[in-house]
Amino acid sequence: MEDLFGDFSYAIAFSRNHMKVKDGKSERPRFHVYFQIEEITDEKVWKRIRDKYAAEHPFCELCFECGIIVPTEEIHHKLPLSEGGTHDRSNLIALCKSCHSTIHAKRGDYWGRTMSGGHRLCADRSEAETHRG
Repeated sequence: MEDLFGDFSYAIAFSRNHMKVKDGKSERPRFHVYFQIEEITDEKVWKRIRDKYAAEHPFCELCFECGIIVPTEEIHHKLPLSEGGTHDRSNLIALCKSCHSTIHAKRGDYWGRTMSGGHRLCADRSEAETHRG
């Protein structure tokens, strides 16, 4: 492993399917390799990530799923940074201001106030649908 990963910090954990027959395949070693991700604290780096993601996702992803075309206005972290989320692309979603406000209102992030309005199709989504991972 040292030859493969050299200077990178990593951890290895056996999979729950380690040495089990799965999908008709013979038992074999199965494991996961986890790498340490450096926290991005430089605002310029985050701006580059955000701008690139927005350019690749020009429409609100939630509205688009509802058949509504609304330009992206904000990039949202599905799992907030304050709760251990990262700037990784899998943790980002492009949203319009209405959908972004709706998500935060459902979370209670606006001092406990609820917000109304927005795109009816998107605003009525359940928390699970809104925070899919």
